[in-house]
Amino acid sequence: MNRYAQVLTASALAYTARAIFNDTSVARLGTIRLIGITTVGQVQLLARDTVRSGHVEVDGLDIMAATLRHEATAQ
Repeated sequence: MNRYAQVLTASALAYTARAIFNDTSVARLGTIRLIGITTVGQVQLLARDTVRSGHVEVDGLDIMAATLRHEATAQ
């Protein structure tokens, strides 16, 4: 995998869903760049499970709407 790119999963679902998130089954995230993004939904980047390293760069991230209501009841 290119060390400068990590495939992110995007969802076009309602604002209750995650819009951008990473795969936690890989050991190295490489560099994740979020540049000039406008989205609806949660942005969730996690360093857990198998993930041991990675770098995140954010320049211009606008979250227009998101909710955590379903997160509170899931636990």
